[in-house]
Amino acid sequence: MFLLIGLTLVLCTALVLIWPLLRKKPPADRGPGDEAIAAVFKERRQQIQRDLKAGLIQSTEAHSVEEALTQELADRLEYSTVQSPRRPWLAAFLALSLPVAGLSIYFIKGSPELALPGTGSAMQSPAGMRSLEELAKDENAYRAQVTQWQRDLQAKPDDINTWLSLALLQKAAGNYSESTQSFTEALKRGADQDGRSLAEFAETIALGRGKRFEGEPYDILKRAMSLEPSDAKVVSLMAAAHFQVGEKAQARGLLEQLLAALPKESAQAEQLRGLIESLPRDGEAASILVTLSITPAMLTDLSPNAVLYVSARAAQGPRMPIAVWRANMADIRFIEQGSAIVGSDAKAKREGKLKDADGSKTIAITLSKAQQLDASRPLAGELIVEAHISQSGLAGRQPGDPIAKAKPVGLSAQQERVSLRLDIDELYKP
Repeated sequence: MFLLIGLTLVLCTALVLIWPLLRKKPPADRGPGDEAIAAVFKERRQQIQRDLKAGLIQSTEAHSVEEALTQELADRLEYSTVQSPRRPWLAAFLALSLPVAGLSIYFIKGSPELALPGTGSAMQSPAGMRSLEELAKDENAYRAQVTQWQRDLQAKPDDINTWLSLALLQKAAGNYSESTQSFTEALKRGADQDGRSLAEFAETIALGRGKRFEGEPYDILKRAMSLEPSDAKVVSLMAAAHFQVGEKAQARGLLEQLLAALPKESAQAEQLRGLIESLPRDGEAASILVTLSITPAMLTDLSPNAVLYVSARAAQGPRMPIAVWRANMADIRFIEQGSAIVGSDAKAKREGKLKDADGSKTIAITLSKAQQLDASRPLAGELIVEAHISQSGLAGRQPGDPIAKAKPVGLSAQQERVSLRLDIDELYKP
């Protein structure tokens, strides 16, 4: 049910977007064939009727939408292709590839994966895209339409509409290499100034690479975001790309942007909220408070160059730290017992805390986003926290360096801070 509601929102949104692009009479320039255009609009009208029968829209609403749709179709067939003074390709492109604004998370499934209609997904795509898919499934019809558009392009090689229509049809058929070539031709002719065109291009490249956005698709989506920062599909794909490269906090931020555009009580919003809660927050809040105790024996005979290191790394995978806090031992001032823990700024953290009853000195250190070595690796999940005093000042542990036994800690998306205690009470032995 919520899928149909989302689809209805998409159709209404698309009409608002497309109508201004179709009002002005353009120069005579042929785009996609009349038969293909009519098939797209026929399917959209059938979807309106299905929504009406399902009780998702009122009869007056259906009538208004159909009237606008009929006028739009008449204009499209009259002029063959509709061009805008600003973006001559955008009207046909939107009509053939509408954003699934109400289904913005259709491609994220934990991996995440792209779940295009007809490739193992039960989700329903927009009417325009489904018509292309049906055409792509009919080999004879597919070849005939591709041949027709290729013939049109021989006569008018700079027709952006036709290049984009051809690229979308090839994409729907799973011919990603050919689709990429067609998108490239469209982009050469000016479609590179449209964020949606770039997003479709990036998605096509990703599909051809096993649904992976790293590298070129990621960079293309960055460009698309700079042009269309509020477009639902651009934002959705950028969120998926951030997710895949490990930038989960950035993905969360974009999904929150999508959520803000949805009705609060809708099923789509509820599903999106669940996904958002599974991702870490993008901010300074997520942190680990480490209470570090150092025994008197470990503080004797320290080198003037000694440096204290406290770090956190992923429990699984490479030992490369995610976040590192460091301070020269000579700069750390230990405060007498009874003193309160001070603020979390870098200077205050060095002025750690109170003395333990056994004479050990204790400081409190905060590991947060400020100590991250790489913004794409957030401080979240199952972590290992370690501490040691480097006599040489170098980050690596050397024989004889005072160390604390490493401890595991979990930092979930719902937690803003976790705490643990480490005791530097032994010397490192390789």
